[in-house]
Amino acid sequence: MDDIVRQAMAKWPNVPHCHGWLGLDSRGRWFLRDEAVQARGPFPRDKGEEIRHEALLAFIARNYGADAQGRWFFQNGPQRVFVELELTPFVWRVQGDGSVAAHTGQDAGAVRECLLDEHGRLLLACELGLGLVHSLDMERAAAQIEAGRWTPEPVDCSALEQRFGYVRSPALQALPEGVRRVAAALAAAGHPHAPRLLDGAARTAQQAADALGVAVGQIAKSIIFRRERDGAAVLVIASGDRRVDEAKVVARVGAIGRADAAFVKQATGFSIGGVAPLAHPHAPVTLIDADLFRFDVVWAAAGHPHGVFALQPQDLVHLTGAPVVDVVQEPHD
Repeated sequence: MDDIVRQAMAKWPNVPHCHGWLGLDSRGRWFLRDEAVQARGPFPRDKGEEIRHEALLAFIARNYGADAQGRWFFQNGPQRVFVELELTPFVWRVQGDGSVAAHTGQDAGAVRECLLDEHGRLLLACELGLGLVHSLDMERAAAQIEAGRWTPEPVDCSALEQRFGYVRSPALQALPEGVRRVAAALAAAGHPHAPRLLDGAARTAQQAADALGVAVGQIAKSIIFRRERDGAAVLVIASGDRRVDEAKVVARVGAIGRADAAFVKQATGFSIGGVAPLAHPHAPVTLIDADLFRFDVVWAAAGHPHGVFALQPQDLVHLTGAPVVDVVQEPHD
């Protein structure tokens, strides 16, 4: 680490950490990711802008490290910028003599393990740490394997973080538990927009609309009822400027009752004000109000009163499998 960086850390010890703004891909390239990029999706789905400035790349490489939790970071003066990893903390370049160097320019040291994951990617656990062999160097790596110097062993890439003690996404880890659950469900579904945290709570549709600068109707609010015959949770996803017509809901699902905060938490895993339309422990009976389709883009809660994510109304059908119906009162002019 540079002396000037250590001096800055000592002089300004309480600068907040930064998450989500820097990514390292599987080819050893660094990417800057502003708020707009982060809102479009997680790294590496949306990588951002590649850093090409040689002096900056060298500065990052000299001040790249990991904390006790296995979160890799770039120490930018007094501020710690955590890094989103596509796969591993290092990307290896295999030299002509079989030695290995990191994307940072450091010598990797001795190869301790050679691993092959289910996608055919070759990884090396070296003295410096775990890294992915650059795709351009697979011929040189193959020569080491054929010579008997490296012996690949199978590995499941999902086990790498726990086995080698690192965190691929510090930004995801820093989110509240409910938002992490929603983010994981959205990523699994291939949804293009990741959750984002608002500065203030958005427990009501009006609060969310004000924070986002959108119409109240664009807030896809989640209303939970309790079905009387079996105690099932009934989730109505409605436009923020509409009132749910309980008689219409009853006609669809049977008699319902009000749900208190304890029931909402138990049934959905989320607190009132942060109930997402997905990522529940048990799938609720869900109805999607047709009035949401007035808009091209709507916003739904992401598992926390500060969390939201963007989607098209049709995405609600894809994410929940629920029908689109009329379940709101007629609007009054």
